[in-house]
Amino acid sequence: MNQNDIIVIAIDGLGASALGAYGNTWFETPCLDELACESVLAEWCFAPATGLDAVYRSLWTAAHPLRLAPQQKEGLTPPHVEPEGLPQLFANRKFHTTLLSDDAALKQYPGAQGFSETAWLSPAAAKHTNDPAESHFAHVFARASELLAEQKLYGDPHADRTESKKHFLWIHLRGMTGPWDAPLAWRHTLCDDDDPLPYDGTIPPCEELNHENPDEVFRFACAHASQVQLLDTCLGAFCDSLRPQSNQKGETAPLLVIVGTRGFPLGEHGCLGHTKPQLFTENVHLPLLIRFPDKTGQLQRIDSLVETGDVMPTLLDWVTPSTTKPVCTDGRSLLPLVRGNPTAWRDHTVSISEGGLRAIRSPGWCLQETPTEAGNANNRSATRQLFLRPDDYHEMNDIADLRGDVVERLAEAIRRFERACQQNGPIDQPQLDPALHERAD
Repeated sequence: MNQNDIIVIAIDGLGASALGAYGNTWFETPCLDELACESVLAEWCFAPATGLDAVYRSLWTAAHPLRLAPQQKEGLTPPHVEPEGLPQLFANRKFHTTLLSDDAALKQYPGAQGFSETAWLSPAAAKHTNDPAESHFAHVFARASELLAEQKLYGDPHADRTESKKHFLWIHLRGMTGPWDAPLAWRHTLCDDDDPLPYDGTIPPCEELNHENPDEVFRFACAHASQVQLLDTCLGAFCDSLRPQSNQKGETAPLLVIVGTRGFPLGEHGCLGHTKPQLFTENVHLPLLIRFPDKTGQLQRIDSLVETGDVMPTLLDWVTPSTTKPVCTDGRSLLPLVRGNPTAWRDHTVSISEGGLRAIRSPGWCLQETPTEAGNANNRSATRQLFLRPDDYHEMNDIADLRGDVVERLAEAIRRFERACQQNGPIDQPQLDPALHERAD
């Protein structure tokens, strides 16, 4: 059993496209880029939903949100056995589990009560700071360092003193949905003289754009970018503190995971922030970096389709190798992919959102379904949009009228997935027609 400490940092509002490791060239994220070089990076990690509660159910139980209890009222999902949650699974493996969050909403999420201890931070009134060390991000990471030090010094006060426990620390940051308190000067460095002045507020935008206004979008994009830079700076300092010191014998590095929970729209499809349900790439394409203590997979990029529900099985597989009885989940361990072992892998992902929205992605296609006013959960009257992947990254060019055959086959794949989610046990996810793996020429 691998017994390194484990730290997961889940960041709300952080989409993959904001990081240099995922192709961003507008502003620098050097600390996250360096971490990416030390980690396994999932090129195509998607959230299964846009609601934070549903995303967390995926993260903490590896169950797809289509299994969520509220859907039982709609007749979509029969009663099922609730999967065992991450806190209990790691407690069973002799870990002391801690949840640290600056978002009180997590208190209500199933699984939060299962941690050995919880720490909630209530930020002071948001205001700009000239010193990154005084920012909200810095305060959260300072508290995380305190919790790690306390556990190392005192251990679990409720445990048998003869029993040595490793620490599992889950940090949830409101991230880009929290206060935008980065130094104002940082925003101005992203502007040229003839550019509009950047947004100078601390409250993230949440509004629909009734008309195209690139200047307005640019103002908020500058503020968002500087907040990502602030996160990069504070996260870099925290990660540096985790590196083993040569003068401390026996100290080992923790397994570290960085994962987004939702993206943050910046006007790509008429929205600034999480103003209405959408399943476009900016909402659901997330960064996922895993730095293993023994440098497993260092510099490796996984280009298979990954979901946030794969995080928990990967960590369990690391701690208790798959030679033991595996935990039944909808997610899958990434370790076989990392180690180059032959394995059957999913060839599509399905994401859902409020109002019956659905999106399915294969290596070559993305189909978006939006129910019409006459449609409902049981009547699939819907507007469908089809996009090429990965070329049309922002999903702007709908070609549904040109490839009705692809639209129908992907729509049926969504129905099959929904039916599979109505059954108890792991989802039986059949492979798509190989033609749906390929892009159109």
